Amino acid sequence: MLLQINAAGVIRTDFGGGGVALISQVNSSNGSTDIQKTFIANPSSSANSNQFIIFGREDDGDGFMLKMFGTGNRPTAFNGGNTTNYSGGAAETNGYIQDWVTGSFAYSVRLNGVSFSHPRVAFSAFSKETGAPLASFSDNGTVHILTPEGNIIDQSRPLRIVLPSTGAHSNKFYLAFSTIPVLGPGTGIALCRINTVGGRIDNGFGTNRL
Repeated sequence: MLLQINAAGVIRTDFGGGGVALISQVNSSNGSTDIQKTFIANPSSSANSNQFIIFGREDDGDGFMLKMFGTGNRPTAFNGGNTTNYSGGAAETNGYIQDWVTGSFAYSVRLNGVSFSHPRVAFSAFSKETGAPLASFSDNGTVHILTPEGNIIDQSRPLRIVLPSTGAHSNKFYLAFSTIPVLGPGTGIALCRINTVGGRIDNGFGTNRL
């Protein structure tokens, strides 16, 4: 369920049904779901006319995204009113996903973006209005990031993305995830920079783009 709280810390009773908006039919057979982030995508002075983008994760590690009004109804312009599911690729129940909304786009990054046997990070961009993958962002909306040579993803640790709002790097995402060597002890952190325009990894950043 979704609540809206005003500046005084009081639940708005004109939101949803008596102050609560119920979210239904998120998934079908993947067990329980966790709602991880909520963004106001289309603000309105009327509580129930606000449109929200909801991000979350299912038990199998897959992610989901949906858009809804405070009434619980879903705008049909956004994926026909349906939930958008994107694969976490055999991630464990603690598979990490992080999401971001800015400008006209919604972004989602997740570990194990392809399969357990070929782990890599998948970073995707979607239209905030329609939910469709942004075709101009990397390869049909998703950029895949491989681990440094000789390393694999450490799935026990979260990944993080940040988009600076000011300065020379305000048009670039920074994405960090943990790694462990294939042979021997130790841990590491891989950091890469991704251009928001085009969705390509910045070749001029770091060594071998990491």
